[in-house]
Amino acid sequence: MKINHFLFFLLFLSLLVILSDCEEEKAVPREYPRVNTLPVTNISETGATFSADIYSLGTETIREYGFVWSQGQNPRIETEDKIVFQKSVTTPGVYTADVRSTFEEGVEYTVRPFIVTDKHIIYGKTVKFISLGSLAPVIQSFKPDTVIWGDTLKIKGKNFSYIPGKNTVRINQTVCHVISSTDSTVFAIVKSEAADTKGRISVEVSGNISLFDKKELNIKIPLISGMYPLSSRWGDSIFITGKNINAANNEFSVHIGGQDCIITEKRKDTLIVKVSERIITSANEASVKINGTVFTVSETLTVLLPEITGFVPRQGKWGDTITVSGINLMTERNNYSVTLGGLNCNVVKLNTDALGIIVPLNLFSVASDVKIMINNLMEIISPEKFELLQKIITGFSPKEGTWGDTLTLTGRFHPLAKHNRISFGVGLEAEITSVQAGGNIIKVIVPQWVRTRESVLETEADVYGSSFYFPEPFLLKPPLIESVTPLSGPPGSRVTIRGNYFIEHNRSDNHVFFGPHEGFIESWTGTEIICHVPWGIVPASETFALTVQTGDQTTTFGDKFTILKPVVSNIHPLTGYYGDIVTIEGENLLIDDVQTIVFFRSTIDHMTETEAEIISITNTRILVRVPEGIEENIPYRVSVSIAGYGYGLPQQPFVLESSGKNKQTK
Repeated sequence: MKINHFLFFLLFLSLLVILSDCEEEKAVPREYPRVNTLPVTNISETGATFSADIYSLGTETIREYGFVWSQGQNPRIETEDKIVFQKSVTTPGVYTADVRSTFEEGVEYTVRPFIVTDKHIIYGKTVKFISLGSLAPVIQSFKPDTVIWGDTLKIKGKNFSYIPGKNTVRINQTVCHVISSTDSTVFAIVKSEAADTKGRISVEVSGNISLFDKKELNIKIPLISGMYPLSSRWGDSIFITGKNINAANNEFSVHIGGQDCIITEKRKDTLIVKVSERIITSANEASVKINGTVFTVSETLTVLLPEITGFVPRQGKWGDTITVSGINLMTERNNYSVTLGGLNCNVVKLNTDALGIIVPLNLFSVASDVKIMINNLMEIISPEKFELLQKIITGFSPKEGTWGDTLTLTGRFHPLAKHNRISFGVGLEAEITSVQAGGNIIKVIVPQWVRTRESVLETEADVYGSSFYFPEPFLLKPPLIESVTPLSGPPGSRVTIRGNYFIEHNRSDNHVFFGPHEGFIESWTGTEIICHVPWGIVPASETFALTVQTGDQTTTFGDKFTILKPVVSNIHPLTGYYGDIVTIEGENLLIDDVQTIVFFRSTIDHMTETEAEIISITNTRILVRVPEGIEENIPYRVSVSIAGYGYGLPQQPFVLESSGKNKQTK
């Protein structure tokens, strides 16, 4: 077992040796070149010398090489100053560069060599040194000789910085914007501050300035020659033309009437500008600002402002659509708000010069201005006023009714019930249940306090308190008597009257008459009245017309009511003793809730009467007991008093017999 492990170990070692030999056979040289940084030499006030050793070329093609430096730690060729060599390198060796610019005196710099191949950027190690200064840049030439604002100026020379921001280019005293640079070329934009027609070019690097004095730069100042058209509307395009504008390379802003206008297109010497909707004056000065310098346009722009020419219809009611027309409204371009009488309206854009507005429900002024606010800046007012039509009643149905009925009125009303008032006659305001058809129909309840046959319907016409009265009156139905039971009865008896259109809200507004005599109403509803036959009638049977009056309307029942007289037809016996029973026979002797009294009244002394005890009573018979206190052998008239009226038989007096029996009974 141990032998097997040992053999396996030897086999494993042999395999490792074989693999190791194969790897060494496949080894290849490095692909990228290698460089070694050498010390900085010749440090003086004119610059310094950088050196490096390319000790391995590698297999990649070298495109360029050089040195890069900065005041930071690890300078990179993309962002720092550098010096570049683009000649080919065929053999390893040392290369140097005498750098004469971008160094400031007394400043520590870090430098390192670099090599750029097709695939890599190789840096050497960094070294540091303290600068003693450097030479000024040298301008050798520039072009073009003549420029306009925004042109690019190309300056050739040496000792420039690769970093654009370290090169300060001036035309006279105006600093130009450097857009790119190498150590021998600088590209700068001519700025608008260069207001002179000629200028000297200078370049400053690291505090060292070089002025080119061999020739001057010719500068063509922009000129605004005019604009067209000279009249326009909001949103229209106008053209501002000139010379030396260089529209593509400068910054522009255009002001017309004090408002910024959008530049929609820039051409060589032309600006196309959209007229701002914020301009609210007719005659307007225009100016162009080029890179901060303002140029005034000689012509004045006339802006054709919006106007309201009219609206239709001139009259209307709440909820109606009014078409407001004008010129230069351009509704598709602008924002609008419209007021009628100072109240905001819902707005619909109909076409470029027309708006539709809805008459607001809270408008109550009879005459109102139409005002349009445009873009929250400009308000225009209609030349005429809108007239709000008054409320009117054109008809109603039914023509006749009673309390609580629903009437349908047609006409012109406010769409909201709370803004309407309908009255019956004077001051009897009706309850409004609904308003329909946008205010053309209104439904009301006939007030319970209407009392007259005819009521004029009235509506409040306007906010000034005027009213509209419909010429045809509403007719209140008179009381209707369908039945009267019974059709006869004595005074004080109950009578039930059934029918309709009685006033159930107040008893005092209902009256029942028996001929000229008014009966007492005990209870009432809208369809039934229970009353009592009046007592004031002369106690004799008589027939009367029965009339019901509600308010100022009366109705007489077709059948007449007979008032029955209480009649005493017989009294017996006509003699007797104290305590004897006397029978009184007749008709209508018993009336509900009416007191009946029987008296024995002396025929000699008419002031003497004695009340008898009633034992029983029916409509046709009364049983009484002969009262004590009457005198013997004197005739007494037996009188039946019903509700204060006396009935009897004077020709049949009662006489108390003289006998000891009276005393015994007593």
